Amino acid sequence: MLHMEISILSFEGVSMRERGAESYDFLLVTTYVPVISLCVRAVGFIFLINWLVLKLWLPWHVVVVFTASFVYVDAWTVASHSLDRTCGYLCVCALAVLAQPAQAGKTCTEGASLFLWCENFIWSFISTFEVISCVSGMRVALPSIAKVLIGSVLALLHAWGACGHPGVLEMMCRAVVFYVMCAVAVMCLKFTHVREIERKNYMTMIPHAYTHVFFVHLYAMVASILFVLGVYVRLVVKSTQSAPGADIEQAKPDTAKRVDTTHVKRTAEKRHESVGSREERDEHSELLRKLVAAKAASGMP
Repeated sequence: MLHMEISILSFEGVSMRERGAESYDFLLVTTYVPVISLCVRAVGFIFLINWLVLKLWLPWHVVVVFTASFVYVDAWTVASHSLDRTCGYLCVCALAVLAQPAQAGKTCTEGASLFLWCENFIWSFISTFEVISCVSGMRVALPSIAKVLIGSVLALLHAWGACGHPGVLEMMCRAVVFYVMCAVAVMCLKFTHVREIERKNYMTMIPHAYTHVFFVHLYAMVASILFVLGVYVRLVVKSTQSAPGADIEQAKPDTAKRVDTTHVKRTAEKRHESVGSREERDEHSELLRKLVAAKAASGMP
């Protein structure tokens, strides 16, 4: 319920705007302020929830109500921030905290461990493939709702088969990785091959594609993140290397245009000069004729 409510609030404003049109200056410190703010809020939120559960021993339903209220107020406060909207505010972080099994340290059977390993790597592979296919311009022709349902089923299977949960520090690190990857996906949009017509789906996909960061095994998460970062770095480097050549090619028509303009201007000036000389000659001839006529009239030799 919390996830659905905040998701509607998150993406309602985004769908009404032109997403992906923003250009980020990576040399400015202020570019990274929204990302740092998201990470700090997520870390503080995880610490607060664990403090309420482990120190105050509040009933679970009280913790759930407090979490829903906290996330909703946070989303309402920063609703005008595009990066927060795209990353889903603290919704995914809250879902990950509340979805952890209550019995910590429960021993998994051999079959359960194998099932969980397979499910984690399948979830990581599907999420990684979705991101890479989108940024490479080879998006799978599958409705977005179908992809979200697949991710939801995998999350449900993970929650059903989980035997333990990460520690507080690990959850904080996973939250930081989640929001940093969401920010990378948003800020590197101009370097990708996402078509204009698919930008809306791409921006909506971002928080869903990285949700597995909170749940899957550490090895599966690290492999997925490194692979995606490698693809983004390759796209950025390729775009940066092709930029000077593109500038040179773009400058060539401008140079030719300036040469043509100069040639036309000089031709026009020459024509104007020739017309002016002809008019001067005609005027001089007319003066001579009038002078000869005046002499003849006065009887001068």
